Amino acid sequence: MALKETFWIALDTLRSHKLRTFLTLLGVMLAVTTLVAVMSVLNGLNLYVADKVANLGSNAFVIDRIGIATNLDQWNKARKRPPLQMDDLQALRDGMKLADRIAGMQQATADRFEREGAPFLHCHALWRDGNGQLRGGHLLPTETMVSAPASAVAYGTDAV
Repeated sequence: MALKETFWIALDTLRSHKLRTFLTLLGVMLAVTTLVAVMSVLNGLNLYVADKVANLGSNAFVIDRIGIATNLDQWNKARKRPPLQMDDLQALRDGMKLADRIAGMQQATADRFEREGAPFLHCHALWRDGNGQLRGGHLLPTETMVSAPASAVAYGTDAV
């Protein structure tokens, strides 16, 4: 009998304090919604980073001037770093004895446009191959995707 009596007392209290009941329910709903949203964003970021790393392959190492900047302060600080030069590439070649090949992108341009109703990416680049020779040509993504990582196969000439 005590459980039934306690239930009716609680129900009467909820009915008599409607604003307090509404605000409590609103707070609980907002807290749960916020928790789900934050967890979804974190999961999405984890998947994005894992996908970026997986696209590199297990035997690739990328050195970038900017890196991954997660806020405006990091971005501004990274932009002040000196640009990577070809002598940096040579220093890597000299110092990395276990690397099979080391190549460096010297200059690249990319144009994004529509071709037959689908997004298309057209890239030109100059790079130093594993032997240090300057190469040039097109970087052709096997599948062009906008706002997503894309792997590229490079076809070039023997001389520029």
